[in-house]
Amino acid sequence: MKQIILAATLGLVVAAGPASAKGLLRDDPTPNPWRPDCLPASEFALDGVRLWAPAEDVRAAWDEPAAIGADSYAHADRHFDFQVWKYPGIFVRIARNQRTGHDTAFNLETGSSAVSTPSGIHPGMGWGDLVALLGRAPREEPGRSGGSVTHSISRCPDPDMDTRAISVEGFPDTLHLEFDASGVLRRIEIWAGI
Repeated sequence: MKQIILAATLGLVVAAGPASAKGLLRDDPTPNPWRPDCLPASEFALDGVRLWAPAEDVRAAWDEPAAIGADSYAHADRHFDFQVWKYPGIFVRIARNQRTGHDTAFNLETGSSAVSTPSGIHPGMGWGDLVALLGRAPREEPGRSGGSVTHSISRCPDPDMDTRAISVEGFPDTLHLEFDASGVLRRIEIWAGI
């Protein structure tokens, strides 16, 4: 197998092969120059709760939240109000789904190494471990803030779960992976395409 040496944006050198059928990362078939890669919809979940899950499913999986707060988000001419459900190591933003009229999980976040996506992506893992799991390094230009680097990967199109009918602006669902300067995953944020 041809080896490619990737000079990661974190200043790390990681050996990786070409995209593998065993890796999770796929080429995004939509013309998206900012995010050329995508992940299967199944990865947009934390510890058994998926993005877009009804609030009842969140409670069924994790019981009652330890605390409930409030948050809001403004984009263009739209304003969204959220409830923030706080669980040990996990934050969930719940809002009214405009299509179904039900309270729905629009955001899942964790910084806890005990919480993971279905494939095992979790805070505390190193860049090399993530690349091995994905099958290759993400190709997008990562965001930078302070000493951290964030890779943002869209959800692959899924004909059984077309969020364009649910989301306001038609943006894709996105998984954000925030790494510290030493190449350790510190935070996972999964956002609905609102």
